[in-house]
Amino acid sequence: MGFLAPSDVFPITFTHPSLEGLEVWMSRPSVDAISDMMMLGNLNRQSMTLEDAKTLKRVFDAFTQSLKRWNVQTQVLDEKGTATGEVMDVPPTVEGVRSIDGNFLLRIILGWVETVTGIGFKTEKIGNIPMETQE
Repeated sequence: MGFLAPSDVFPITFTHPSLEGLEVWMSRPSVDAISDMMMLGNLNRQSMTLEDAKTLKRVFDAFTQSLKRWNVQTQVLDEKGTATGEVMDVPPTVEGVRSIDGNFLLRIILGWVETVTGIGFKTEKIGNIPMETQE
């Protein structure tokens, strides 16, 4: 009788009220991705170096590769950029990830990093807009 390995896919838990209802399911990241995640704790966007930016890009890429499913939706815009009142699902693909608001994506990624590594972040340290001001 063999040992059953842990599930390949796991949910991300978000504790902030503004992310209530968000569901994100990820595959387990590589050891290299976890190492990069651990280095995020030292980043500060006010004094970010080129090497820091490269680390952040690798984490974004690892997130995109690990993303399996989510319930993120976006408003459909007309040719003038005005919301039509319709919503559409954002696919868990590179194109889908690149299409959403960067600060929102960063909050999702930081939740993923916290779930995987146990390291919590102050969003104002890395992101542009502190979570408390998000609607």
